[in-house]
Amino acid sequence: MRCSKDARRVAAFAAVILVPASAFAVNIANINGGQIVRMNYASDGVTVDGTFDFNIAGIGLGAGSIGFFNVVADLNFDNDISPDEWIIQNIPLPLDPVITSFPMMSTWFDPGLFNLQPGAPYRTASTLEPNPLMGPIVDPSWHNSMVPANFYNWGGNDPLGQTVAFIPQIIIPPLPLIDIYKRTGVPDIAQQTNECGPTSAANSLRWLADTHGFGAQLPASNDNLIKGLMKSMTGSDARPFGGLTDNQLYDGKKDYISKNKLPIVVKGGNTSKAASGASAFKFIKDELAAGEDVEFLIAWPGGGSHWVTAIGSAVIGNRLFLEVNDPDDGKTGPVDWELKPDGTFVNPKGTMLWAVSESYSPISKWIAPLGSGFWSQANWTTPGFPNAVHHQALFDGTEIVGGVANVTVDGSHTVNAMSFYNEASAGSYVFTGGGLILDDGYGDGTIRHEGSGVNSIDVAVTSPESLRIDLYNPASRLRMGPIFSPVLRTAGPGHVEMTADLGPTVVYAGAGETRFNVRQHLRELHVLDTAVARMSNTPAMLIETELLSLELTSTLDVGRGKVIVDFPESGPSPLGSIAAAIASAHNGGAWNGFGITSSSANGTGLAVGYGPSDSFFDVFPAIYAGEMVDASSVLVAFTRYGDANLDGTTSISDFALLAANFNTPGQWYQGDFSYDGMVSLGDFALLASNFNQSIGSFSDSAVPEPASLGIFVAAAALRRRRHAKIKPPADQAAFPRWR
Repeated sequence: MRCSKDARRVAAFAAVILVPASAFAVNIANINGGQIVRMNYASDGVTVDGTFDFNIAGIGLGAGSIGFFNVVADLNFDNDISPDEWIIQNIPLPLDPVITSFPMMSTWFDPGLFNLQPGAPYRTASTLEPNPLMGPIVDPSWHNSMVPANFYNWGGNDPLGQTVAFIPQIIIPPLPLIDIYKRTGVPDIAQQTNECGPTSAANSLRWLADTHGFGAQLPASNDNLIKGLMKSMTGSDARPFGGLTDNQLYDGKKDYISKNKLPIVVKGGNTSKAASGASAFKFIKDELAAGEDVEFLIAWPGGGSHWVTAIGSAVIGNRLFLEVNDPDDGKTGPVDWELKPDGTFVNPKGTMLWAVSESYSPISKWIAPLGSGFWSQANWTTPGFPNAVHHQALFDGTEIVGGVANVTVDGSHTVNAMSFYNEASAGSYVFTGGGLILDDGYGDGTIRHEGSGVNSIDVAVTSPESLRIDLYNPASRLRMGPIFSPVLRTAGPGHVEMTADLGPTVVYAGAGETRFNVRQHLRELHVLDTAVARMSNTPAMLIETELLSLELTSTLDVGRGKVIVDFPESGPSPLGSIAAAIASAHNGGAWNGFGITSSSANGTGLAVGYGPSDSFFDVFPAIYAGEMVDASSVLVAFTRYGDANLDGTTSISDFALLAANFNTPGQWYQGDFSYDGMVSLGDFALLASNFNQSIGSFSDSAVPEPASLGIFVAAAALRRRRHAKIKPPADQAAFPRWR
C-alpha cells in the first residue's frame, strides 16, 4: 500500500494549451504490462465495466508536459480493430518522472456491446503519445500484449510486454483546447467494508496536513485517523461500519476539524449548488487547481453510492476527466474516470451526486484588548489580518478573562469563517458597527462556536448563498443580529438567538435550540431531527412562512405566539401535517411530545389551536395578528382550550362551531380540542372549563363565570342528541346530524 507524502504538484498542467495534429504514433514511454480487468468492486461484487491497468517507465520525448494514453483491444477476437474497440482515447497524463513510481495506474473503459470474459485472451495495444492521435496509426512501436482478462485479481498485468505484433488502423477526429491539472503524492489508503467515505476523507486530510505543516495534529496511524472520522461522521467507530448517508461526510469532517482545531475550512456538500450534480466538475477542478483537496460521491445505476478522492482533472473539448484515488478498487494508484457535462459518468457508469472539499485556511487570532477595531492589523497574530475567502478569524477569549470585548467592525470585509473558542470564564465578545461578509468563494460562510461563552454579533452578516452556524458545545450561546443570506443553517447542541427579522430566508433549524426573539417573515422553516426551534414567549411573537416542515424528532415551540403558514394557492395544504404535529406534541395533555408545542401549554387551560384561514374569514385579504393573510393559509396560535376560531377568547361562537360538528370527525377549528380526531363531550368539557376566558387571563379560575351558565343548558341538549344518535329508534335508520 502506498501512502506517499510527496506533496509536489505538476504545476505545468494547469495551463490551457493548443495541441497540433499528429499523423503518426510517436510512442514516448515504455508501457510495462497491459492488463484488461473486468471490474468488480471488492465491497459488493458488482461488475461496473472494465479497466486497463498499466505501468509507465522510461519517459522520452515531451517530458515535463502532457502525454496522451491510448489503448485498443480486440474485444471480439476477429484479429482486427473496429472503432468500438478503441477503448481508451487520448486520456491525458502528466509526463512528470514521479509517474513512473506509481505501482499501478488504471483507466476505466466501457466495453460497449462486448461482454468481458474472465480468462479470455485479449490482444491489446497501448501507447503514450506527446500529442492527441488524430490520424491513421501506422507506427509499430505500440506496446502489444495478449493476456487473459483478469477477474477478482487486483493489480495484475503482463510483465513480459511486446509479446504480440498488433498494429491497429483507427482515425480519431481533431481535438480542441486541452486544460489539465494533475496532483501527485495523495495517499491511496485501502478501505475496509463500507468505509469509502472516511477513507477518502483521510486521504485528503493526510495530504493537506503534510503539505501545510500541521501533520502532527493528525494521528500517526491511518487507521486511527479513519476511525476518528467515522466517529465524527456517525457517532460510532465500530466495525463493520454501516456507511454514510446524506451529508454525514461534510458534517462529520467539520466536526473532526473543529474538535482537533485544524486550520481547515470545509466547502461543498449536498446543500451546495456549486458542488452538486452537473456543477460539481467545475467545483472539483477549481478546488484542485487552488491547492485544495476534494472527495466526491458517485451513485451507481443499480443503487448504492461510493466516495473517492479526486486528485486531478482534465478537459478535452467537451470530454471531462477526473483522476481519482479509489479506496475500493484494490489498487494503489490513480484511476481515470470520464464524465459528461451533465454530471453523468461515461466510465464507470454512474451519476455525480456532490463533492466536499477542504481548504487550508490560515487562522488569525484576535489579541486586541477590550474595545478595538476588527479590521486593524495590529489586533491579529500571525499569519495576520484576516481578509480573504480562505481566512478564518479566531476569538478564543484569552485576552478578555472576566470581561467583555467590544469588537468594532470598521468597514465591510470578507472572511471564510469566524470561530469562537471562549469559555464562560474567559469573557464574551460583542460585535458592533459595520458588517461582515462570510464567504468561502462559493457564497457559503460559517460561524463556529466551540466554548461555553455567550457572544453577540450585533452587526449585519452577509453570505451570498448560505450561512451555517455550528454550535459544538451544549453550553454555546450565540446572539445574532441581521442576517442577509438566502439560506441559514444551524447545527450542533448549542443555542443561537435571532434578534432581527431574517426576511425571505430558508431556515434549516438543526441546533439544540434556534430561538426567534422578533417577528419573522421567512420563505421556509425546516426543523430538523432532534432540534428545537423556539419562539420568544410573548403574545406579540409571530412567524410567517411559506413552508413549514418538521422531522420526526423535532420540536417547534410557539411560546405564546402565532404562526402563519402561507402555502401556494395551488396547494397542497399543510393543514393535515400541522394537525398531526400538534397532536403529537400534546401527548395526552402532557405537551412533551415531538411536534408543534408551547412551553406555556398545559392539560386543561392553555393549548395550541389551528385551522385554515378560510374557516375564520369570509373576505380576503384579511388581517390576522397584524399580518395580511389570504385564503391559502393555515393559522396556528397559542390560546385557550375551546377557542375554535382563534380570536383569543373562548365564547359562545366557539360553542356554536363545536355544536355544528358534534359527534363527528373534526379538527381544532371544528371543535376537537383534545386532538383525538372527534368532536365529543370531552371537547365540550374543555371548552366549558375555559368558557368566557381570554388567552390574556392566565390566572383566571377555571370555574365558569355567570355569563357562561347558558352553555350547560346547551350541554344537556348535546347529551340528549348524542344519546339519540348512538341509539336511534328501531324504526329510524339514522338520526339527523346536529347542525
